[in-house]
Amino acid sequence: MKKGGVGIKFQWIILIFCIFLITTQVPALFSVFKEEKYVESAPYTSNSQTDQCVDNLWYISKLLQQGKSLGKDMVCPMTGKPYLVTTTEDDVVVCCPNPEKHGFKKICISKKDPMPEIVK
Repeated sequence: MKKGGVGIKFQWIILIFCIFLITTQVPALFSVFKEEKYVESAPYTSNSQTDQCVDNLWYISKLLQQGKSLGKDMVCPMTGKPYLVTTTEDDVVVCCPNPEKHGFKKICISKKDPMPEIVK
């Protein structure tokens, strides 16, 4: 076997590997050029229990994004009632059981929209 044949095979393997790496990084490259989206926020006043409820929903959101299920010990700190979980065919929505106790109409997160939605 010729020495040159092994070298050329090795170069082809390196070339294929480099092409693979480049193609897998293209989405990350395009994301650099996308405009940032800003989240609208409205000021609201809340108490520590409302803040804890929203923090709990952030934690639940993280669990959902990781594909984990909600534990039975997760309850609203204001009422002590478990969060309401609604599972549809393509999403999981988790809401505070009594948002009106916090002064809101709705406090929810979903797997598709992990940022807590607070409706005054």
